[in-house]
Amino acid sequence: MRNLSCDDNGTTTHERRGRLVALRTKDEVQASKSECTVPGYVVRIPQRAASEGLRAVDALLRSTSSSRETKQLRHLRRLVKPGDLPGCLRRGDDGTAPEGEVVGKIPTTAIRREEEEEESLYLYLFVCSSAVLPLSTVTSALAALPAFRAPRPRPDVLTVPVPLNPPCSASQAQRWTSEYWPTVYKRHNPFGPQPSAVAKAESEICPSAGRWMALASQVAEEAWEAGIGEKVGAVVVDRKLERGSQAVAVAGDGRWDGEFGAERGTVGEGGVGGNAMAHAVMRAIGMVARRRKEFAARAMRVREQSSPPLARDEIQAADLATTEGGDGKVVEEEGENHFADQPLTPLERHIYSLEDTMAPNGYLCLDLEIYITHEPCVMCSMAILHSRFGKVVFGVPMPRTGGMAAEALTPDGSHTGETDEEGTDGKGDDEGNAGETELLEKRPSYGLFWRRELHWRLLAWRWLDDEKEEQRGVEVAWDLHA
Repeated sequence: MRNLSCDDNGTTTHERRGRLVALRTKDEVQASKSECTVPGYVVRIPQRAASEGLRAVDALLRSTSSSRETKQLRHLRRLVKPGDLPGCLRRGDDGTAPEGEVVGKIPTTAIRREEEEEESLYLYLFVCSSAVLPLSTVTSALAALPAFRAPRPRPDVLTVPVPLNPPCSASQAQRWTSEYWPTVYKRHNPFGPQPSAVAKAESEICPSAGRWMALASQVAEEAWEAGIGEKVGAVVVDRKLERGSQAVAVAGDGRWDGEFGAERGTVGEGGVGGNAMAHAVMRAIGMVARRRKEFAARAMRVREQSSPPLARDEIQAADLATTEGGDGKVVEEEGENHFADQPLTPLERHIYSLEDTMAPNGYLCLDLEIYITHEPCVMCSMAILHSRFGKVVFGVPMPRTGGMAAEALTPDGSHTGETDEEGTDGKGDDEGNAGETELLEKRPSYGLFWRRELHWRLLAWRWLDDEKEEQRGVEVAWDLHA
């Protein structure tokens, strides 16, 4: 259901009910698809000698120079009870060992199972990766322990595959535990934002996210009904104002406004057409920049009236004279404004006219949030990064043209891990006639919100409505560059 609400901006909207699903980074998706394993040493050791064996192994590892490899496997449990071993390392009920692959020279099925009452007296110790120490060194060090001295049998060191990298989630750790070796999830993400940071940010924005998504849909409808653009809308929010979170700017798509109106209905290959600078995201960013410039102009005028200007102030005032009007508004130059950073619809003009919804002396869009009806295209995604937004939330995924997600996003919000790494650009067949199902299976893997090689990173979520009819009002062409 949608609740009717009147926010502090004086706008009445039908608040949308739904939930947020955090996006996975490109590195997270790739790590989940290509689970890199390495051979690791495991030894069966009596419980009474487990502590002594652990100390001996740690002393041996400290004497090596492979500190990086040693630290890298700290997500693996060191001592494991026989009942906690993965199924591939257990013998069957008939007493026979299951057949397994051979890693190096030692078969993983070499783990012997004694009678249950005797087996409970043993533990299994994970020693290290085979890249750290040779098998002979490990065997010799363990054989020196009292638990393995004659006439007792020598240690039977086994080589088993273990995951090289830490798990990204609790579910991944649970799966690795059942398939490889008991794995610990320490709520640390080596491939993206830390779970604690995501959870904290999500708790902050979740209570009001439905209101801003509804406002984005409302401005999208206005732009569509006015005939200036596609049914795409964006809302920029400042959460750090004294009055609480406020909409700084709202913008509908304006690609068909002005001289581009004649092109409407003639969308080219890949949903390209109209004024690219008038996408909803670009317009919203432009309005924020415009408002910041107007605030700076008014602040300059106040300083000039309160004290004699310094030489530097005179230079700045001269520079502003070409763009500043008498009321502090920016004077437009003659000709078409392709940046479309002025409000065009009643809702845009209303939000833009509010004077106390933007903090003074701000830098670009730092610490601001943006809510969008659709996943932004690559151009708009990069504009969001360059503008220094802190958080982004979008509704409808765009499988072929979106730039934020790093994988296909299913209707229920589950992760598929499917990407298009072969360079087909999500088109499917040679003619580019892939249907929606095919596009969900393959899509360009951008994940631009969090890339190690980019200069800025932000948190990103997809908004999922509780009711499917919520998104029917914001449907666009599947190949549109939103």
